[in-house]
Amino acid sequence: MKIFIPSFSRARSVFALEIFPSATVVVPASQEAEYRRCNPRADILAIPDAQDGNLARKRTAIAALGATEPDGAYVVVDDDVSGLWDKQAGALVASAGAAALLGVLGERAKAEGAVMFGLSPGRQLPWKPEADWTLNGGYAHLYGFRGDAGLAFDETVSGFESTDLFFQCRERGLVTLRWDRYAVDAVRGNLGGSNRASTQCRDAGLALARKWGPRVVDVTRDGLVCGLNLNAVKRLA
Repeated sequence: MKIFIPSFSRARSVFALEIFPSATVVVPASQEAEYRRCNPRADILAIPDAQDGNLARKRTAIAALGATEPDGAYVVVDDDVSGLWDKQAGALVASAGAAALLGVLGERAKAEGAVMFGLSPGRQLPWKPEADWTLNGGYAHLYGFRGDAGLAFDETVSGFESTDLFFQCRERGLVTLRWDRYAVDAVRGNLGGSNRASTQCRDAGLALARKWGPRVVDVTRDGLVCGLNLNAVKRLA
C-alpha cells in the first residue's frame, strides 16, 4: 500500500522517513532540489506550487495520486511523525515492521468496508485487547483511504481537514476504522506540511466550528479545537 508524506519547508527534518524510508515525500516543485539534496535516498515527488501551501489543497493533490493505486488504497503520514507505539508491547514499533503494520490496517479496513482508516492519535489513550478496533472513531497524523468515497478536502479548515473528513463520513453514514492498539508519536511545536501561520490555524479552527456548529466542535479564543462533543458527532449519521 502506497505511503505518502506531505512536507513543506522542512527538508532537513522529515522525521517520518525514519519509520517509512520507502514512502513518497510530496513537496512543492520550488523546494524539490533542497529536499533531494537533504534526502538523497528518499523518493521525492514534486507537485506544482499552485497545488501546495495549504494542507487541504495538498491532500487533494495526494488523493489524485492515491486514486491510481490498487483498490484506491493509500496512507498519508505527517512528516513530523517520529514513531509508532505498540500499547500492548509498551514499546516503539521497529521501522522494519511499520509498513507491514499499515498493510494489515488497510486489509482490515477493506474487510470492514471502511473508506477511511487510521491509528490511535496518542499513546496515552486507553487500550483494551478486547476492544482492539474502533469503528467510526477519529484520528490524526496518520490516516488512509480506500476507494472513491467522494470525500472533499475543505481548504477553509486546513489543518483540521482530517477531523472535517471524519465528520463528513459520519454525516453520510460511511464507515471509518481505527486500530487502537497502535498510536502515533509526533514531534510537537511546528507546522510542517504547509505554509500555515498561527492566525491561519486560528481561522481554520473557527471555520470548522462554524461549519459543524458549536454542539459538535469547541474552539478556544485562539482558534484551537479543544474538544469534540462525541454524542453530537454520533448524531451526524
